[in-house]
Amino acid sequence: MKRKKDILKGLTVVAACVLLIAVYVVVSNKPLKLMTETTTKGSIQEVVDVNGDIESENTKVYYSKVTATVEQLTIKKGDSVKAGDQLVLYDTKDLETSVEQAKLGTKASMESYQSSLNNNAKNNTNYANATTSLGILEQQIADEKSYISSIQESLTSANEIASEITAVTSQMASTTDSKALKKLQNKLDSLNSDYDSYDVSSLTGDLAYHQTELSQCLTSQSEYKAQQKTADASLIDSAAKDQLKTVGESAQLSQSQAEEELSKANQGIVAEFDGIITGLDIEAGAYVPEGSRLLVLESSNELKVVVNVSKYDIGKIELGQKAVASVAGNEYEGSVSKISRVADTDTSDKPQVSVEIHINNPDDKIYIGLEADVDIYTEEKNDIVTVSSTAVYSDDDGNYCYTIENGLVTKKYFTKGIESDSLVELTDGIAEGEIVITDSITDDSVGRKASAMKH
Repeated sequence: MKRKKDILKGLTVVAACVLLIAVYVVVSNKPLKLMTETTTKGSIQEVVDVNGDIESENTKVYYSKVTATVEQLTIKKGDSVKAGDQLVLYDTKDLETSVEQAKLGTKASMESYQSSLNNNAKNNTNYANATTSLGILEQQIADEKSYISSIQESLTSANEIASEITAVTSQMASTTDSKALKKLQNKLDSLNSDYDSYDVSSLTGDLAYHQTELSQCLTSQSEYKAQQKTADASLIDSAAKDQLKTVGESAQLSQSQAEEELSKANQGIVAEFDGIITGLDIEAGAYVPEGSRLLVLESSNELKVVVNVSKYDIGKIELGQKAVASVAGNEYEGSVSKISRVADTDTSDKPQVSVEIHINNPDDKIYIGLEADVDIYTEEKNDIVTVSSTAVYSDDDGNYCYTIENGLVTKKYFTKGIESDSLVELTDGIAEGEIVITDSITDDSVGRKASAMKH
């Protein structure tokens, strides 16, 4: 009995297997109904999809042009400003004091310089006058000495005659001979006549007068020599003049610099263009040395998206290519404005090339620092054979599609050209008019019968 049951079980299993095989044969021979499309000629606009951050194309970092205290700060980080808006005001009291001190210094220096020039001119005049007077006195002294010498010679001659008169008179007193007396008398008369011709009294007076004149001339000569020496010692040479002039010019320069500093402080910091305050390093009441960083202003009218492009796509990117940036649900047209010539590694340690996209029409809905999705339209081809990207597969041997040829599923490799989000260019391997399967299948379906279903 047990043996019969085992035989029945065996027959049941065999029957089941036969049934399954029969079902498989029936099913496998039944044509697959697959969604397909026919390759056609059309156009493809190739697009590179990337993303990046919005940045300003015009950034201005403002530094303090003066050393002063911030009196008023009219902005905070994130504020929008217009060109010409006052951003920072300085307290100018200390700078105003510096200007007044510089003016006083300039006045004192210039007055000192002018006083020195005036004194030098006076000393020049004194020196010239003394020199001229000394020249005149030298001639007067020479003349007086000549007069005195001449008078003294005349007086000497008169004295000699007087001595002879005395001698003749003495001889006459001791002589009794009439002839001798007469001869002596004649000689005495001649001597008296000669003596009288000298007018000794006048000569003596003239001698005293000219000696007095000579003495006065010599005194004046000494005085003028002293005046000349003093004036000469007080004269300023060209080097000293230049030094005094330099001191004055230095004071004027200090005044100009102080006035310029005050002018800069009065101007404060003014926005040069419309933009956003993206950095603020000061607060009201802060003391800021010249050159200190104050704030950062980034233009809100000149914006760009900075994206990183992989090595697979960078060869497609060219300057001027059209791009569309999507930011917070809004789209903005733009173009490729800059391509870096150096690749940097990203967070995954993969090389990426920085590309800048200029935004043509920024508005107040676009924010610096936000992320943007960007489509870069790299190449467009017309009248080419295309297929939907959903029908394209790839493996180690290349790109391929599943097609239906003679009612059977076929795997065909092809050469891919450009592609968009939805289409791929077929440059070789699959021709126009072929039926390509768009349903998702595997190599297990290759060789099976199939019927095409159109979308």
